[in-house]
Amino acid sequence: MRLIRLFKQLQRTLIRPLGEDLMAEALGSLDDEIQKLGDSEDEIPLKIVQIKIDGLMTLTTSSWANLD
Repeated sequence: MRLIRLFKQLQRTLIRPLGEDLMAEALGSLDDEIQKLGDSEDEIPLKIVQIKIDGLMTLTTSSWANLD
């Protein structure tokens, strides 16, 4: 998977839905990385993306479960 595509997907599906004001720093960081990549063809194995997203989802789920 191309890194630029991954970063754009993260913006669209994970960060923007939370609101740009709340997530301004995260959006800024991703925008910076996307600009740095430009037309880069750099890729990352999908398995690594899956592992990282699984870890993020576990952390998020655990955080919500511990709010009680």
